[in-house]
Amino acid sequence: MTDEKHRLLDQAEQLFMRYGIRSVSMDDIARELGVSKKTLYQFVENKAELVSEIMMRRMSRAQAAVHALRAQATDAMDELYQVAHYMIEQFRTFSPAVRFDLQKYYTRESRHLEQLHEKFFEQFARENLERGQAQGWYREDIDPGILAKLFVYMALSVGDIDHFPMDEYDLPQVLMQLVSYHLYGIA
Repeated sequence: MTDEKHRLLDQAEQLFMRYGIRSVSMDDIARELGVSKKTLYQFVENKAELVSEIMMRRMSRAQAAVHALRAQATDAMDELYQVAHYMIEQFRTFSPAVRFDLQKYYTRESRHLEQLHEKFFEQFARENLERGQAQGWYREDIDPGILAKLFVYMALSVGDIDHFPMDEYDLPQVLMQLVSYHLYGIA
């Protein structure tokens, strides 16, 4: 990826996070970058592609952070708490307007990202459960495959504005309640 494309993605991401996806036009992005829209469209075909690329980059950064946290965790419970705190911080810094815009106006891109998140975090949850069982922290009579799917399904519903409207729920608090609920059931 060229430096110019990196700059485009960085600037567009900042604008989206500040104002929401829907309220930032391709004209706004071109103006902010000091380039023409024609130049902008040399890097992306349309706004949906730009949104998708930005969200994929954010997801790649999050996955790298999760891998780093796992590597430094002392045990399975520490790993789960560190990753949960990281995810809470991500919820706090992820604009509610962007979350809303993704779910309402970019449903295809949102669903694709959700599937990738689901796959990644299901693997993380399963490996965490297996690690916890091997270390003696988690109960032996649990099925890591089933519980990983259940945990991820519940975690994804936390970010769904239809299940937990932003004006009614503090999403970081809901996520910590979910982690506590999960740990009470497995430890």
